[in-house]
Amino acid sequence: MSNLDWLLAAQENSGTCFILSRRDYEDLKRLVDAWPAHEHPVRRLLVAKLWRGLVCDPDQVPDDVVVAGARIEYRRAPRGEIETGILVRPDVRPMPANGISMVSPLGALLLGMIQGAVIHQSAPDGVPFFLHLEKVTRRDGQSRAPTSIAADGAAMPGAASG
Repeated sequence: MSNLDWLLAAQENSGTCFILSRRDYEDLKRLVDAWPAHEHPVRRLLVAKLWRGLVCDPDQVPDDVVVAGARIEYRRAPRGEIETGILVRPDVRPMPANGISMVSPLGALLLGMIQGAVIHQSAPDGVPFFLHLEKVTRRDGQSRAPTSIAADGAAMPGAASG
């Protein structure tokens, strides 16, 4: 199992739910349809998001959800440094210095994640994998309610977090 295959399984098994804006959904659909290697692990992760993600109109996507253009803060280790980046579509030119492409392994994992979500598992080789989405800042300026997570792990957009 490759590292990318394992990342796909890690997100599927983590219980992490995700939300996609309709625009991100349509862009992803075009990207995966045109992807030359159908078994590529990142393509498979994006296809899984297309099938299982909750798709919302852009004005209904909560502020704490990662969409294209969002500034994100995340950790790759439980006590690690906070890293920052901007999730960008693959056609953005020039790529910002801190840009994370939606079609990179990290970008594909982050897309649609909800602030506070954690993926923490051991890889097949025993090396732990950790990703904690600390903060999402959106550029569109529209204010929406944050997302809360139900006891079964399902996202409830617009529900008050508690």
